[in-house]
Amino acid sequence: MSLRDSYFNGPSGIQQQMDAAFQAGVAYVGAGRQDQSTLNLYGMNGAALAAGSANPGKYFTYSSPTASYAMWYYVSGEVPPSAGNATLVMITVLSGDSPTQVAVKTALAMNAIGGMPFSVTSSSDVVSMVNNIAGVAILPISVGTLGGTAVATQVVAGILPTGNYSVLQSSLTSAAAQGLTDFRVLVQGTGTGNAVYLRYRNGHNQYLAAFFAGVRSALASEEVYDYQVGLTLDISMSSSTNVIFSFHFGSRIRTEHVNLEPLCSNSFNPNDIGFDSGILPI
Repeated sequence: MSLRDSYFNGPSGIQQQMDAAFQAGVAYVGAGRQDQSTLNLYGMNGAALAAGSANPGKYFTYSSPTASYAMWYYVSGEVPPSAGNATLVMITVLSGDSPTQVAVKTALAMNAIGGMPFSVTSSSDVVSMVNNIAGVAILPISVGTLGGTAVATQVVAGILPTGNYSVLQSSLTSAAAQGLTDFRVLVQGTGTGNAVYLRYRNGHNQYLAAFFAGVRSALASEEVYDYQVGLTLDISMSSSTNVIFSFHFGSRIRTEHVNLEPLCSNSFNPNDIGFDSGILPI
């Protein structure tokens, strides 16, 4: 192997290091997946869901990563069923409702649950459910006591988020609730990236460029694109390395590459709203 090959293709060559930095950037963002499930009524209408006055209503169950719910049908005087520790969600239907109408009312009731744990749609007599929080549902979907021809299916099983996925998701959710379109999120740590290499020459190196390319690739897979986020390497606090994500869902674009100023400077006032949660208004 020549000296030139050692530089480019050796065990510690620039190609291998850049590939490793890129993958470290992808892992830094991490991955998360929501559970997706369906309830197919297969023709069950309002009359088929009636259990009779004073009888426990028929129900099916679905869970988020943090809580379980039992969706039960009130048709003709039914009473709430016993569904363990699940939170009961009543769905009022008419005995004359078609399967399509039952599916629509089921989706509406689930979308009205406090905190909006699910995003639910209906098509014909099929109800499609997605958890709004990435992670593993406490329990897979169950047809419960519906009986008849109804079938519950887990289409995509959620996975526990990796990397900083949960931190970023929570920060974006919080910023949206505050009506922010331009804001910063400080994420501490480097994941599997080599902190020394990232910080070398105050970030003016190809290792950091490859790392940021991996971060942007992972964000793009979550539909956040490079024109919507700027990345800044923060080396102002200690020997640790942090990344500042400057999100701009409005009109402004942040182009910082390296932050050398302490986070207590005018640019990053600890008294700013959202500082404690890692959200820094721009």
